[in-house]
Amino acid sequence: MRLSVNPSRQNTEPGQEATFTLEVTNTSSVISGHQIRVLGLDPTWVQIDDPTISLFPDTSTSTTIHINLPVTLPSGTRQFVIEVESLTPPTETDQVRCEIVIPERTQMRLSLDPPTTTAGKEARVGVLVDNRGTGEVSTSLTGSDEPEQIAFSFEPANLSLQPGEKLLVSAILRAKRPWLGSPKLRSFQIATTSLGEGVIAQGSWVQNPRLSRGVLALLGLVVAGTIFAAVIAGSLSQVVDRSNANSTLALQVAQAAQTKAVTGTGSIAGTVDLATSHAPVSGVTVDLYQPSNLTSPAASVATTAQGTYRFSNLAAGSYDLSYTGAGFSELWYPGVSASNHAKPVQLRDGQRLTGVNISIGALPVSVSGKVTGLPATGATLALQLPTSNPLTSVSASATAPASATPNGVVVATTTLGADGTFSFSNVPSPETYQLVLTKQGDAPVVQTVTLSSGVSQSGIDLVLTPGNGVISGLVEGAQGPIGGATITATVGTTTISTVSLTNAPHVGSFTVDGLATPSNVSLNMSANGYAAQTLSITLAPNQHVTGIVVNLAPGIGSISGVVTTPTGTAQGGVIVTATFGSHTLTTVTASTGSIGSYTLGNLTVPGTYTVTFSRSDLLSQTVVVQLNATTPNAITTDATMVANTATLSGVVSESNGSGIGNATVELVSGSATYSVQTATSPTAGAYSIVGIQPGTYTLNFTRVGGLPISSIVTLTAGENLTKNQQLSPAAAITAQVVETTSGQAVAGAQIDLYLSSEYAPGATPLATTTTNTNGNFTLSNLQAPQSYLITVAYPPGSAPTTSYNVTTQEGVTVCATNGSTTTSSCQISIQVNG
Repeated sequence: MRLSVNPSRQNTEPGQEATFTLEVTNTSSVISGHQIRVLGLDPTWVQIDDPTISLFPDTSTSTTIHINLPVTLPSGTRQFVIEVESLTPPTETDQVRCEIVIPERTQMRLSLDPPTTTAGKEARVGVLVDNRGTGEVSTSLTGSDEPEQIAFSFEPANLSLQPGEKLLVSAILRAKRPWLGSPKLRSFQIATTSLGEGVIAQGSWVQNPRLSRGVLALLGLVVAGTIFAAVIAGSLSQVVDRSNANSTLALQVAQAAQTKAVTGTGSIAGTVDLATSHAPVSGVTVDLYQPSNLTSPAASVATTAQGTYRFSNLAAGSYDLSYTGAGFSELWYPGVSASNHAKPVQLRDGQRLTGVNISIGALPVSVSGKVTGLPATGATLALQLPTSNPLTSVSASATAPASATPNGVVVATTTLGADGTFSFSNVPSPETYQLVLTKQGDAPVVQTVTLSSGVSQSGIDLVLTPGNGVISGLVEGAQGPIGGATITATVGTTTISTVSLTNAPHVGSFTVDGLATPSNVSLNMSANGYAAQTLSITLAPNQHVTGIVVNLAPGIGSISGVVTTPTGTAQGGVIVTATFGSHTLTTVTASTGSIGSYTLGNLTVPGTYTVTFSRSDLLSQTVVVQLNATTPNAITTDATMVANTATLSGVVSESNGSGIGNATVELVSGSATYSVQTATSPTAGAYSIVGIQPGTYTLNFTRVGGLPISSIVTLTAGENLTKNQQLSPAAAITAQVVETTSGQAVAGAQIDLYLSSEYAPGATPLATTTTNTNGNFTLSNLQAPQSYLITVAYPPGSAPTTSYNVTTQEGVTVCATNGSTTTSSCQISIQVNG
């Protein structure tokens, strides 16, 4: 079985879908069934198109894995494992590791409670600060009003919120209180100081005068009763003071109810490493719980590339910690598998606690089984950590044949007896290992074993087969036999190497034995100053092939260069293949050091080489290079490769040029659909769709309440197409509120919006606004067509005086009174008392 996944690492915003394409190849000789599952992520986030597949021998199929991350997930790297288990004997399990990177995104929301308040010289308003982003935010609040007559202060003054955290701040407003006249309406706004424009909340303060009209009238009627009037005034003052005290108490109660229990100045930090090698583990989810609620974490973070994590802004108290990682069972601090055995971490007020460390994968299990087939006496069995080349070789000499040995980090080893049984104890789990069985003269055996947490495996069957195949011969050049040449024989995943003899009279002679038979052997010969050569030899059971004579041609030329993208970024991991006649040489561009560089040496000169550059995410390129005596080294054979996908980006805007946030941009072609929402900040209306397969698509732009626009676009591989689009305004409702008798504009009237089908007395409005100084209001960004009910109340907070039903139209502003698109004389008349 062979697995590949594309991509193995992906950047994904919370709330959006990440897709991974898994390709499974059946390398066995029988029809096999395979079960696919994802480890290390919440199962409710994962959907697999085809979790169970069947394959004929030497065939492949692909399935798509969809991962939908919760909107509240904090930033960081999440690692997970795609595991495929063969359901057909002999069963085997293989895994590929993947990563999802959640970028840090800042999103804050402010709301006032209440949005409108009535008070005298000082007013208190609750400001609910909601961190809807994926990273920690440190900020403060500021207040402003147009006449600049209000002084603002906030408790607390400085804020620090974790992702998903809410905090209620007390805003204190002070302004000079009028002695006489009508109540004064003061409009204000509260905003953050460090998150740019747009994070604001609007509010209104109705400030009562010290002596209202009612009090003056009462004083005029009872001029003679001065003492009685004083008593009444004192009583009224007590009522006002008691009302203010009650308002302050209610705000304190609301703040206490909404402030999270974990808010404070303490912190908890630590590291997560592997129990087997103590290497740091990134992408492990660490959840922090309060002991009174072990079902819902109070905070969650992911470990960094160095395996570290940290929780900030914690109050003094007791906390439990759980750790969940890709391919690992959940552990609770200090290393137990059940929450009821966890040891709470005690935190003092303001304490910065460090060293809360844990090692995962520490549950010991056993691995046992038996070797069958040929006699196992003297065979060596090793349990090692996985490696792509599980076997290496000991070179042959004139007296000793070559032999294969394990090539990974060996955890345990044993020498088998006549019965062939084996057992390894105290093996750390969960983990994936390779069992490597070697015996001189027999074919080496490699089998992968995947251990679940705390679950031992027994009954493992390893079959030892003959491996006494031999290939021998002579390596020579134009000047005679070549000593010290490297001969490498490859059978499947097993590689055995030796060198040709240098002592007379056997110079150039070589022997490679211990080869599995029957088999197809790839035999590669190379020597300094000569072009490498590869032969394919078929060995029958127990066959010894002798008399092989290999002539190596002079190879003093080379081809080298650098692979980049059109932006000049060097690209590692690109496969470079040079073909000359029946000879093929392959290398890979460097991923470290001189990234993107490559060299193919020891090439035959003269010669014409076809050089191909390929990588799964890039378009392949081919060039022809000629080497001759004048130019034996082609040192600037560079390649500029483009992506095999396209990118579409642009800005969606109004006719006045302002960007439109939260509009939908969609590419559709058959069953392929790409869809994104335009940004609200920092560039409103901006969008970008990446990873688009080349082809012709229908491009759709839509917004709530607006008219959609579609067009046809054709995208080619590597293309970065910019497509800007203007959309019609969204549906809106407008009118002017005037006084019935005088016809003068009414400023500060409260306008509430409801769905007509859902309206009921006491219902919460969908939106609320107030008329401006000219009595005008507009309710924008509405759905269309839709039937709405608007109500008008003056002063704000009083019972509505009138209401209208109106139906919106796509991309049109209509009159609130009759739904007409003619709004120049659209008025609502109300009776204003006193």
